[in-house]
Amino acid sequence: RYHRPDKEDIDWSFPINTKNYSYTTTMNETNILRKIIDSYKPELFVTLHSIQFSGIHFYFSNNYVNLFDKIESFVEKSAIPLQKGTPFFIEDGWTYRPGFYRIYTTKEMIRDYIREGIDISTLRRGEFSAGYYLEQNPKGIALVPEMPLYYDLELNNLEIGEKTKKETFLECNRIMLETLDYIEPIWNKYREKLNNKNAHFMRIAEIIKNWRKEIKEEMKITRKEGSD
Repeated sequence: RYHRPDKEDIDWSFPINTKNYSYTTTMNETNILRKIIDSYKPELFVTLHSIQFSGIHFYFSNNYVNLFDKIESFVEKSAIPLQKGTPFFIEDGWTYRPGFYRIYTTKEMIRDYIREGIDISTLRRGEFSAGYYLEQNPKGIALVPEMPLYYDLELNNLEIGEKTKKETFLECNRIMLETLDYIEPIWNKYREKLNNKNAHFMRIAEIIKNWRKEIKEEMKITRKEGSD
């Protein structure tokens, strides 16, 4: 899976200008999308995302029950399971119904972080495209399908697991920290021999530079919230 460096991530590079945080768009691709949204104000906006391991699930701007019925029926005919268990990065209050969640914008995240006293200095992204679209066209329909790169039919098993959501999330973060412990010395040893203009180089460089602090901040948030 190729992931652009944050500063080149088109879908998360729309402008934000608030009292506590600002992000300026410089990418031509993003500015072209802004012009299309601003000029035409389409009634429907869809941006397809990919996720590493999950069932397929959807973010919507509103609770469109009839539409959800049709989408769920369509997904059931495919080989990919619908993510009926709540993904670890989803708050329960965001759920319209299993597999269908409300859109949570970057501005909302910043507002909540500031209210809860969470450090936002590590943020390196703007608003995402659906959030920007809804700002310009509040009555429009925004849809973000999350398509998994990998999945397992065990995702259809809805039995309650032995670990809480909090325990699972903290374990995932510990594994990521261990991975960073492993790759960081290798990176430091060979980085001078690599092409620093390559997009993969830039992505790895920002991971090494920023992720450890971000992961520890996420773990602090998880412990504070005490999510089950």
